[in-house]
Amino acid sequence: MLRKQMRHMNRYREIAAAFSRNGLGFIVKELGLDQVFSLPRRLYVRRDQEHTKSLGKRIRAFLEELGPTFIKIGQMASTRPDIIPKDIINELTYLQDEISPISFEDVVQIIEKELGGNVDGTFEEFDSIPLGVASIGQVHEAKLKSGEHVAVKVQRPRVDKQIHTDLEILHELAERAERRLNGQNSTKSLK
Repeated sequence: MLRKQMRHMNRYREIAAAFSRNGLGFIVKELGLDQVFSLPRRLYVRRDQEHTKSLGKRIRAFLEELGPTFIKIGQMASTRPDIIPKDIINELTYLQDEISPISFEDVVQIIEKELGGNVDGTFEEFDSIPLGVASIGQVHEAKLKSGEHVAVKVQRPRVDKQIHTDLEILHELAERAERRLNGQNSTKSLK
């Protein structure tokens, strides 16, 4: 349990830092995370340079930086013009097509670990350029030693653990945001 909390703490810090680097550090303060996690003030203070990019570009950069879970959320949000402003939708649509591939060296390591042998021993040919790249993995064209053409799907390293942790954190953040929003509403109604 302590290991899980520490893993979450590190990921919370990564998320807070990504908010800051992408001009969204004020969200850390709005959620009250600055009080809970003793984060340095620089992580949630706005800087002048953050105003040079549009909000949509800053959101997209934030999502890309944090990886598969956040990219998937951005992809889903890009399909919701009924609730997301058009300028942000325009940026989020880039998450559908422009995801960076896993390096070929990492692809080889992943395949060799999964197969328990080297790529050259299993495949006659293996295309180093992926056919398609997604937030969770990518697909490569290959030819087995038998001559059969196959598509090899390669999952990003440690993606399953990261998605699990991120979903737990997002759940915690949603609950925190709801409590803060309800607290603000009840305070307003008392005045």
